[in-house]
Amino acid sequence: MEDGILLIQNYGNSINPYTFFAECEEKYLVLEKVHTQQSLTPDSEADPF
Repeated sequence: MEDGILLIQNYGNSINPYTFFAECEEKYLVLEKVHTQQSLTPDSEADPF
């Protein structure tokens, strides 16, 4: 994992055959961490509707 990015090789070759996700045809899968900003103090006076 580098800078929040994870690269997975989904399948091998004829010498080293393997498959992680058979439903997916892509050779490389990139998973990227998404940073979200959350409020640390709940707004108790806000009307939820």
